[in-house]
Amino acid sequence: GGRAGSGKQGAPRPLQELLDYLRECMNSLQGASFGSEEENLLAARAVEEMGGRTLAVACDQRGSKILEKLVAKGDLEAFAPLFGALIAGAPELAPNQYASHVLEAALLSWSERFVRANAEPATQEKPPTEPLVTLCKSLGEDSGWGSLVDNACASHVVRALLLALGGYIPEPKSKSGKGAR
Repeated sequence: GGRAGSGKQGAPRPLQELLDYLRECMNSLQGASFGSEEENLLAARAVEEMGGRTLAVACDQRGSKILEKLVAKGDLEAFAPLFGALIAGAPELAPNQYASHVLEAALLSWSERFVRANAEPATQEKPPTEPLVTLCKSLGEDSGWGSLVDNACASHVVRALLLALGGYIPEPKSKSGKGAR
């Protein structure tokens, strides 16, 4: 349904209200089939609603859990701007205990989309590679790799980035912690 009091055009929602809205979108997305028009519209709307606050949502404990699921939903129209914003902010996000998980999920989703596009080139569009190329270049220019590798949270993001660049999709980790190493 519609949101009461959301008639103010251009005024961003307070963060907690935005997180509630994103959670509502994710609840609706749970029932949508992958690639359906409903899923694509809901995912695009959620990304649009975040606007320039994607990084703030990623660093929030509640928001990060929502974004981890959102990056796997929707078509490239929803995924590409979300992925671009997350990867552009990766040097700042990777050391964050919540945002690092969002980056790992985004890189996994990118890999899955890339592999799927290579397997079905007639029906699947490849995800954008430019954000990854730009990130790798900037990390190389300002010695950013070292600071990320030395950080407990960021080192997992570096691992996910290397796996994505190699086209490898790791097995999902079990709750017992005995996942792919």
